[in-house]
Amino acid sequence: MPSEASARRERRPSSAFRVFCAAVVLLALAPAAGAQATEPCEPPAELVRSVRFEGNHAFDDAELASRIVTTPMSWASRVPLLSFVTDKRCLDWRQLAGDVLRLQYFYRTHGFPQARVDTAVARSGRDVAIRFLISEGAPIVIESLAVSGLAPVPERAAIERELPLRQGGAFDEFAITAARDTIVRRLRNAGYPRADVLRNYAVDRERRSSTVELAVVPGPRTRIGEVAVDLEPLGSGAARMSPEAVRSILGVGTGDLYVERDLVAGQRRLYATEAFRNVRIELDSAATGAADSTARIIVHAQEGERYQASAGLGWGTIDCFRTQGTLTDYDFLGGARRLTITARVSKIGIGEPLAFGDRTQKVLCGEAIGDSYGNAANYYVGATFRQPVLFGLRTVPVLTIYSERRSEFNAYRRTTPIGLSLGVSPVVLWGVPLSLGYSLEFGQDTASAAFFCVVNQLCEAEDRRNAQRLQRVAVLSLTATREVSDNPVNPRYGVSGRLEFRHASPTLGSDGNIRFNKVIAELSAFTRVGEAGTLALRVRLGAIFDTRGFELGSGGQFVPIQERLFAGGPNTVRGYRPNELGPAVYRVLRYDTLRTASETSYVATSDSTQAFVVPVGGNTMVVGNIEYRVRSPVLGRILQLSVFTDVGRVWNRSGSTIALQTSDLRWTPGIGLRVLTAFGAFRFDLGYNGYSREPGPAYYDTPLNATGVGVVAGQLFCVSQGNIDKAQPAGANACPSTFRPPPPGGFWSRLTPSISIGQAF
Repeated sequence: MPSEASARRERRPSSAFRVFCAAVVLLALAPAAGAQATEPCEPPAELVRSVRFEGNHAFDDAELASRIVTTPMSWASRVPLLSFVTDKRCLDWRQLAGDVLRLQYFYRTHGFPQARVDTAVARSGRDVAIRFLISEGAPIVIESLAVSGLAPVPERAAIERELPLRQGGAFDEFAITAARDTIVRRLRNAGYPRADVLRNYAVDRERRSSTVELAVVPGPRTRIGEVAVDLEPLGSGAARMSPEAVRSILGVGTGDLYVERDLVAGQRRLYATEAFRNVRIELDSAATGAADSTARIIVHAQEGERYQASAGLGWGTIDCFRTQGTLTDYDFLGGARRLTITARVSKIGIGEPLAFGDRTQKVLCGEAIGDSYGNAANYYVGATFRQPVLFGLRTVPVLTIYSERRSEFNAYRRTTPIGLSLGVSPVVLWGVPLSLGYSLEFGQDTASAAFFCVVNQLCEAEDRRNAQRLQRVAVLSLTATREVSDNPVNPRYGVSGRLEFRHASPTLGSDGNIRFNKVIAELSAFTRVGEAGTLALRVRLGAIFDTRGFELGSGGQFVPIQERLFAGGPNTVRGYRPNELGPAVYRVLRYDTLRTASETSYVATSDSTQAFVVPVGGNTMVVGNIEYRVRSPVLGRILQLSVFTDVGRVWNRSGSTIALQTSDLRWTPGIGLRVLTAFGAFRFDLGYNGYSREPGPAYYDTPLNATGVGVVAGQLFCVSQGNIDKAQPAGANACPSTFRPPPPGGFWSRLTPSISIGQAF
């Protein structure tokens, strides 16, 4: 980097002032000032209960608190049962005196030379309350601000726009430095790699005024002349990568305008291949003179390991035991092409051929045993190929070929002998990253006979068999995401949004009866509450509609089960078990035989506890979440507590209008515990569901032989109260929604526990 020259014209500071500044700098850099003592405070040590700031107007309390060492104890220290395990904050008089100097230094470097800071300490036994008494004084004002030297730069207006320094503002040395750095960065992104800015300012402390000039030395507008590649192999031997491959991925070549932003983006692309351990790009100043209009770029790249393998084992309330493994070749066929082989298996312990004995299942698998589709292990085997560059494009497709079987709790099972997906990301449009994808699956759905009867009006056994045959499902998807937060895993402030559109039709390759549009929108916001708390909010909306309009008509079209909207579970509405919020039918194992003089009918017993819930999902969904997360008073670095309320509804829209009343929403409060790890939060939630199950049609899907007359195997019988077809297979519209399982007994039976990885949103 070129050296910087600054000219300062101001009154010579006094010796006392120079000594004061030196003392503050030394104090700020001293290792002892890095942290306040948190060890148990033995008498007569005093405990810091509160820290307050008074008299500050230019800077808020949070800004000033971040500049000092002395901090108060947490709220839990006031709770008798928790005080003995909370961190203690002992009053250190030496650090308190240092905090006074730190605050005065902060004010003076931000344009308040007359600022004075004092302290007031109030005692109550061993507890102390500290107040910092601040007199800010009048600031030094910038009367004149000039930026010179930009006349030959075509992008002058953009470079001068919205600098972190303004005429009439306080004379802030940090803002001057930030303005200088901003101009240099913008010039280097406009073709001026040797740009520099000289800071000239004059201060009149008596008049409390100043003049500031930023003298720009842009240097010549420069293009890239040569891109040299310095490859360092991992270990002994020659490098396996070629310089041409590195230049191709970098995306910057001879004749291009020097834009530092493009070089950084190229460096990220090289890192994204994961074929390099270290990448560094520099301007070769030895080969380029100050007056040259071309620049020589050197790319220093150290190769990484070519192969990487990983494996993992886990357990969940729904999947029981699961395992996965990956094997990656980061230089498949050369040129930093990547091939990843992935394999996953879940429902180990309850799913054949990996099931345990019945007694062992009950001990190890818990809630997973209740899954209607857990009798077969889920699996996934896939190969993903990624080429870093294709035809010079900055974004290239990622191709995956796979075979899988997956299931949704109590809802359905999806088996795909062969499928492929093609994805392109990121595509940036108006500053928003987009992902474009296409998938083609040759698979089949397995669900309850009642599901197909209610949702698809397929109540005859032959019709259901046709619906469950192997079919082609081709989907084109477009996803837009935007996230601005301090931490993508456990954010404390920021916002994130996601919008996904999915379209399926025979034009894309689907079978003739598969056509739909699907939209899901999600918006989350996070804000800090106090020192250790976070308030998190989310709204999630979804709708499925016809390819010809918003209304979802029949017309022979078929929406695959996996594309329907479901809610309930650890990531949506936590008072409900997975997928059980919204429309459902019931499959019963007990029924009553009612005989009259003229007919015989079959009705589910009203007190039946053997009613299996069959979630059928819907075509419209709304979910909202509000959650307060706070650091635990015990082991606060790794434990987090939460209080939440989830609300939602899933239903089937019958026309083009959305009919939803406030009374239709289901509210479920709860509490949670998170264990924060390097891999994300290990989460335990306990939601409360105060609602009875919604009424729905009840079915018995095995032959009824109570009258002694056999029926055809596979027939489906409606056993709801008031059914019309007394002894005939149920019609889709003939089975009334009159069956309601008995409500849960007491408070404890209304609690829904869940264990999962990662925050709910």
